[in-house]
Amino acid sequence: MNSKWIPFLFIFAILGMVLVIVLRDDKSFVTKFAQMISRNVEGFASQPPLDNPKCPPGGYNFFNDRRGESFCCRGRINPYTHMCDAGGGMDLCAFRPNMPDPRNRHRMLPLCSSMIKKDHSTQQASCPGSLPNYASIGKCCLENPDMDGYNCMPVDNRDFKRYCKLQGPLAPGEQLCSDLKMMAAATCPKEIPQVFWYKTGKREAAAYGAGAENLNVPVCMGMDNICIPDMAIDYYKTNNGLYKDKNTSTWAYSCSGWSTANVAKDTTIKMDESYLPAARS
Repeated sequence: MNSKWIPFLFIFAILGMVLVIVLRDDKSFVTKFAQMISRNVEGFASQPPLDNPKCPPGGYNFFNDRRGESFCCRGRINPYTHMCDAGGGMDLCAFRPNMPDPRNRHRMLPLCSSMIKKDHSTQQASCPGSLPNYASIGKCCLENPDMDGYNCMPVDNRDFKRYCKLQGPLAPGEQLCSDLKMMAAATCPKEIPQVFWYKTGKREAAAYGAGAENLNVPVCMGMDNICIPDMAIDYYKTNNGLYKDKNTSTWAYSCSGWSTANVAKDTTIKMDESYLPAARS
């Protein structure tokens, strides 16, 4: 045989071996890898993008047991037995359906992918309508996140207005998603529908602590009237301590207080007309 055909025969042999391995109904590494690629490609657009192996958030770690089965464990993984030492039913998940819990064969394990998708849906609900796409790094993006759903696309990450963070700390210019949701939901009385933004400063910090500084407070403002939406007051009370001494319903700066005094014209209720707490003597 002419030696020039030897490289081609060698290539055909390798391709044949790979085809046989992939078509085998076992759980070899190569088979799992091929199935992984297939799972990631199929249904890509309709499901939260997942790479594999990928564990649910919340302290889960990937491992293989002695038989080569893949799991995620929320707890200690015994390096000698290759088992998850955690005892709870939700502390262990599997990558294949209908997988018995190796610690209790009468119990079936949840799918790791199902737990990831459930968490994704829960976090997605925390995104504001203006930035609706959740990324597992803990952001909400204007556009769909990257291929594995981990982070916003570079075009979003370059602009603070195109993403928000579900939790702090925040870099200068970044915004919390909960702040954006509050701002979108804050409504003004129909008599003063214009919304402006007031940035708190040193005097709010002096009255309520450092957490009350540099907050964007929505303010309903007209020529002769001003009020702060009740939702914004309650939100900042809970999260930053701002206006924590104020009774929203009887504070003249709240929109409900303003409506009581100016729309209902109820003079029987004594309104608190001070913006900040009285200075200590």
